[in-house]
Amino acid sequence: MQGCGFRGHDESVDYKNRGNYIELINLLGRMNPKIGSILEKAAKNAKCTSTEIQREILKIITGIVRDKIREEIGETKFCILVDEAIDESNKEQMAINLRYVDRDGFIRERFFEVFHIKNTSALTLKKEICNVFNQYHLLIENLRGQGYDGANLVDKGLNSNIRGDAKGLYLDIKSFDFVFVLFLMHEVLGISENLCQTLQKNDIDILNAMNLVSTTRINLQQIRDGRWEEFLWSVIKFCESNDIGVPDFDDCYTRVMLSPVDGFRSFSLCDICSLVDKYFYYHDFSQEEKEDLMRELYRYKFDVLRHGQFQNLDFLHHLCQTLARTMKSVIYPLIDRLVRLVLTLPVSTATTERAFSGMKLIETPLRNKMENDLLANTMVVYIERDIALGIDT
Repeated sequence: MQGCGFRGHDESVDYKNRGNYIELINLLGRMNPKIGSILEKAAKNAKCTSTEIQREILKIITGIVRDKIREEIGETKFCILVDEAIDESNKEQMAINLRYVDRDGFIRERFFEVFHIKNTSALTLKKEICNVFNQYHLLIENLRGQGYDGANLVDKGLNSNIRGDAKGLYLDIKSFDFVFVLFLMHEVLGISENLCQTLQKNDIDILNAMNLVSTTRINLQQIRDGRWEEFLWSVIKFCESNDIGVPDFDDCYTRVMLSPVDGFRSFSLCDICSLVDKYFYYHDFSQEEKEDLMRELYRYKFDVLRHGQFQNLDFLHHLCQTLARTMKSVIYPLIDRLVRLVLTLPVSTATTERAFSGMKLIETPLRNKMENDLLANTMVVYIERDIALGIDT
């Protein structure tokens, strides 16, 4: 669980440092006379300390951790977060994290698998992801979103000459969402450039860096408070001049209508129903459920405003947790489903970046010949240690 190596350079009885696994067992034997007695009396071929046994124990624990994650997901909708990195042995590794909302309303992002890939083309990624889905019985129809490190995966995918993806990529580029994000990133990166350059210097000036952090934050807030309409107009003008469709903002961007901030001030029955009926989630609700949703929202609006536990909620995930805790999710199942679907969508690939940080701690220059299965099993137990610690031995 600490990402330490199991084996030693020499695990023979006379060697002074036989590796973490055997040395820890011997330490337990010295601390507990019963364990020490068993280790002394056990036959050489029955000590369960061989390399094969070490890996088998790790594999069993990893299997239990993955089973618990799979059980936690159940039949709920989920998203995948995918990223790639070069490991210590200069091999391309791809990590998969699963994002979902558990039965108690908490957002979970669990590290699930890492494996070596020959290239990062779209065809290879699709094949490997499908293999993981099939192996662990994850239903593709429950997948509601995918998050990738776009810069690396897209560039390398194009270099792999996968012509079949070119048309789809062109359609994505010719979308309002792509243009919006492109303009927004241009604004954000332009504002934060000085701060980024300062933080990367070896002789960093802490006082100036702190001032830049404050200034950058104020500038970013100004986009939201005073320049948002101007920014949005520039995006719309670009789209119109390049024959890119512009959505109806009065209907399309209505996720905020579910927000519990300021006593559900933004709550709007019609806009929320449009979110389900016309845009993002129309496949997740039957026609009958869409009609029932309006009636459910009407009752919900008056109910939660009078319920003390729903007051002073700041974020949507707090609302989801409160619905589960108060059992209102049973009374308003369609609203609970909609809130969970919104929360399931990925917002970043930071979880996979943290997973690769863990990989660097595990696969060190002295352990750069680890097999893929051993690396994956060690990473799962290390990163999801809260589940591993709960295993009943």
